[in-house]
Amino acid sequence: MEIGIIGLPRSGKTTVFLALGGQSVREAASRAGHDDPVIATVPVPDPRLDEVAAIFGSPKVVHAMVCYTDLPGLPPEQIERQHGLPDSHFQYLGRVDALLAVIRAFDDGSGVPIQVERDIESLETELILTDLQRVEGRRERLEKTIGKTSGKEREAAEIELAGLQKVQAALNAGRPARGVELTDREEVALRSLALVSRKPIAWVINVDDQTAAAGGGDLAGRISAKGLGPHALCVQLNGEMESEIAELDEASRQEFLAGYGIDEPASRKIVTLCFRLLGCIVFFTAAEKEAHAWTLREGQTALEAAGAVHTDFARGFIKAEVVSWEDLHQAGSCAATRKNGTLRIEGKNYVVRDGDVMLFLFH
Repeated sequence: MEIGIIGLPRSGKTTVFLALGGQSVREAASRAGHDDPVIATVPVPDPRLDEVAAIFGSPKVVHAMVCYTDLPGLPPEQIERQHGLPDSHFQYLGRVDALLAVIRAFDDGSGVPIQVERDIESLETELILTDLQRVEGRRERLEKTIGKTSGKEREAAEIELAGLQKVQAALNAGRPARGVELTDREEVALRSLALVSRKPIAWVINVDDQTAAAGGGDLAGRISAKGLGPHALCVQLNGEMESEIAELDEASRQEFLAGYGIDEPASRKIVTLCFRLLGCIVFFTAAEKEAHAWTLREGQTALEAAGAVHTDFARGFIKAEVVSWEDLHQAGSCAATRKNGTLRIEGKNYVVRDGDVMLFLFH
């Protein structure tokens, strides 16, 4: 899972980035140049995996991973010109699975007032303009050549053109491409454009104590209530506080969270948000040597899960032994789940559920 982090200058974007991964992110940031994107891969915290490892006696634990790319803030003049994202941003954002857009909701000392809704609109506009340039260019080229094609090539071009027309109509109306309904074939045809306004997006409202005390306690809730459109969510956090939490050891972190009444740190909150945005789940494999968490899209099958672990597992798939994490937790051992019947034998078309613990049998 790859997540791109964007925001206006002084939004606290990099502070939020540091909150997501603590020391590993800080080390990546220290190695990067001032205007370079910072890329850090961070394990997804999941206490279920630790318990699975304990039940199976696995000495090695491998968490699912999320890759965060923190891009330089968009210059104010770039926003004012409304020319879309610079190429240096697009080459990274084009390949990510979802976007985190950090919005300032704190006094940064610049004298510029907090304007959460305007900043959201400004960033959304840049995404739309970026896509509009690419869609217009691709449609123009396609319309010039489609008459010279025939057969399957002509059919493919017509499908792509239909998708481009739908997307362009939305973009021209100031709406992001993520709200456009495409057929499966149109979706595939437009995939190479890597439209940034089609990517799921999480708006991260970055507050401080003063903003919250002054009546900004639930900015995210108010923005969500006005409607974010499909494939978009909003969350609020205190980036400065969360970055400090990320630096603490586990015992101190839990004490800090309890003292401030925080349910979970940003590192978990944002990952959960991204999983919701992308419709992802986690399943586990475990044995004597290693317990491993794997990421899968909702609705994918046991055969696809086997392929995520190893291509040989999918190629020679026979069956999968499956038990839910909850049943394994209650039984206390894999042998006990066999005895009480909660461990099941599933075929390749079984739809994997979040928290499934799976053993693949293959030839």
